[in-house]
Amino acid sequence: MRRFPPLLRSRITRPVALFTAAALGLAASAPAAGQEPPPDGLSAGRWVLQPLFVVGFTSDDNLFRTSPDSASPRVSDRAFESDGTLTAVLPFRNSRFWVDLGATYRDYQKTKLTRRLATEGEVGTELVFGTGDRLTVVDTYTRGVSEVGKIDEGGELVYDGQPFNLNRWSVVLDRSVPGRRGYRVSVARSDFNYVEAASPSFFDYRGFEYGAEYREPLSPRLWITTDYGGRRFRQFIPAGFGGEEFGVGVPFRKEHSDFGEVGVSGVLGPREPFFVRAGYGVSSFPLSGTREFRGWVASTRWQFAFGPRTFLVLSAWRRPWPSFFGSNAYYVETRVAAQVRRSWIRGSDVGVTLLFSGVRYGEPDPLVGNQVRSDDRTFVEAYANLLLQSRFGFRVSATHQRRTSNFAPARHGATTLFLGMVFGWL
Repeated sequence: MRRFPPLLRSRITRPVALFTAAALGLAASAPAAGQEPPPDGLSAGRWVLQPLFVVGFTSDDNLFRTSPDSASPRVSDRAFESDGTLTAVLPFRNSRFWVDLGATYRDYQKTKLTRRLATEGEVGTELVFGTGDRLTVVDTYTRGVSEVGKIDEGGELVYDGQPFNLNRWSVVLDRSVPGRRGYRVSVARSDFNYVEAASPSFFDYRGFEYGAEYREPLSPRLWITTDYGGRRFRQFIPAGFGGEEFGVGVPFRKEHSDFGEVGVSGVLGPREPFFVRAGYGVSSFPLSGTREFRGWVASTRWQFAFGPRTFLVLSAWRRPWPSFFGSNAYYVETRVAAQVRRSWIRGSDVGVTLLFSGVRYGEPDPLVGNQVRSDDRTFVEAYANLLLQSRFGFRVSATHQRRTSNFAPARHGATTLFLGMVFGWL
């Protein structure tokens, strides 16, 4: 049995107790009518277990995303990689409680990492009521290394091999009933910090995100929506890298963001949801002395089904993200993406993802010759899970990403390949 560190265990046991009490206390009020079948997996009493193990080799021709203009050598390396996850689901009526534990071990041939084993634990509960209301509570704790997308969704940060801890919990209450008024309210808290970092590439942070949405029906499959979203974060420079001048636990910068949007959402057909939103946003950064963002924001997502097992998802957004570059406090990202996925009865599936984004920073910086930094990023991924039997097969994937920029050290290109075996429930 894999033992998780004491901190991770404490992060799991507290929410488990909380969610179990909530699940047992509210289960009696959850409706039994229309009960959904239990998820696929191994039965263990009332629980359903979904183990998954992946083992293989990965190759990366630019591990640390080094620029061709950099004096540092470009690192190309191969690694043995193993991933294991165990999901335990307790379904009751139309609701469920779950625990999800995962670990990834990656051992490179030439590169020695401070942390080779990354772990993640998640507990959550989803309660569905006869009124159409749905309450979802999730707590996730990550001891990561390479999962930089969990830290910085906008993509400024690139992989540098430095370990980190990230705890995030969220509570969402929503109602979505065809032809009826609906709503969604949410709150989430994130706490991120580097661990034994040699040279942090991003700031530590703690704070909240929250939002509210109201839906007015135009027809059984179409709603007008009004949305508000906010962020309140404190950002810290890690001790040992200049953070001492601000004092222990004192932020070097704060983020106050508010966004308001209107739009439409609906369903084009079975398994074909969509939404389009646009509005105005303000992001200020107290203590930084930098200008604030004021401008339009937008997001959209469309899913199309071609038969029972082929899906196309198109998405786009424009929004600001906090930055750790030079004197800038934020950058604005405009992103478009497309994903195609095809699955088969036995469980095999293939998919392709294309992503293009343009980034423009908030103000001129001396690092770019007193110009405004501007980046363009391309990301392409193709994968295939080819199952020879229902719970055994092979996984192959290829990823290529490229970034161009008027800031020379940010330019890079990299290709990552993976080939391995899959055992269990995908």
